[in-house]
Amino acid sequence: MKKSTFKKIFFSAAAVVFTTTVAFAQDGEAVAVDTVAVEVVPVEQPIAIKPAVSVAAEKKGPDAQQAARAISNQMKEHLILNDAQNMKVYIVNLDFLKKTFENNKNADKAERNKRQRGLEEERDAKLKSVLNEKQFKVFIANRPIDRKRIIPYYE
Repeated sequence: MKKSTFKKIFFSAAAVVFTTTVAFAQDGEAVAVDTVAVEVVPVEQPIAIKPAVSVAAEKKGPDAQQAARAISNQMKEHLILNDAQNMKVYIVNLDFLKKTFENNKNADKAERNKRQRGLEEERDAKLKSVLNEKQFKVFIANRPIDRKRIIPYYE
């Protein structure tokens, strides 16, 4: 027998063994498949199909609780808050974000920006009573990053 013929036979046999091994080695157990008889019954009335709802119609608006939770968790990590501080920070953030989302419904941009500055000052005063001096300085330094974190909750 020639060497090339031997190689062809060897690789063919190896391929057969490999494929059968892969086919039967799923869980190491034989699996019995139950068959179920299904009767097809004609439908007398047409099935009502829901109209396609646009993505904008499904959206309920910004979620202040999710945003407050996300921002408070970030603040907990960056400011190293204890549990009591974390709960108070969450409450302050939730109140701030609810007011912010309500403020953003205002059509006049100048008035909206003026109110937003007032809301931020109110939030800062509340947070200053919860955070220590070092934590508050870090919070103020990270304010631009926090603003970017809120953006996905507006959309």
